[in-house]
Formats: sequence, C-alpha cells, structure tokens
Amino acid sequence: MKTPVGLRVGFWLALVLALGLGAAFVFTGAGLLPYKIAGQTVSRDAWWRISPILPIVSAVAAATAFGIRRRRPWSRPLVMLLWPTLAAAAFVSYRRGDIPRE
Repeated sequence: MKTPVGLRVGFWLALVLALGLGAAFVFTGAGLLPYKIAGQTVSRDAWWRISPILPIVSAVAAATAFGIRRRRPWSRPLVMLLWPTLAAAAFVSYRRGDIPRE
C-alpha cells in the first residue's frame, strides 16, 4: 500500500525541522548566528537558558520523521507532543523574563 501524500509531506517537514533546529543550535552556540529568540535579540546567558529545548525538539522531530517513514503507530502522538513541548518552553521562558516582554 502506498503512503498517503500527507504522511510523505509530514516526513519531509519533520526531517527538515530536525536538521534545521540542530543546525541552528550548533551555529548559534558557536557564535555564528545572533542570539535571538522569537525574533528578539537576547543576551547570551538568556539564550543558553532557553536553547536546550532546540535539541529536544530536534530529536522529537527526527523520531517523528523516522516513525512516519516506517509507519510506526507511536509517531502520531509524537507530533502532538511536539507543540505542547514548544508552548511550555516558551511559557516558562516568558515567565522567567528570558524573552523580552514586548
């Protein structure tokens, strides 16, 4: 049975997200990219407090891509887990004052 188009697109999007977030984490950590969060420039210390979410989200996206590609049933809950994880990280960062209030 052929994989539906939506799942194939989801696989590629999850793979691109995983690679992009991983590269952004490495390049910003190395000082090659500016320390920005949600489009706002932040201090290096604030970025390092928030940045551990990037490899976590990257790993979840990569696992999702693998699960979609291999038709694993656990891949769909991972997709739903990704967004609350990002929202929780953003909320905690906002409450701690790491993300500018504007």
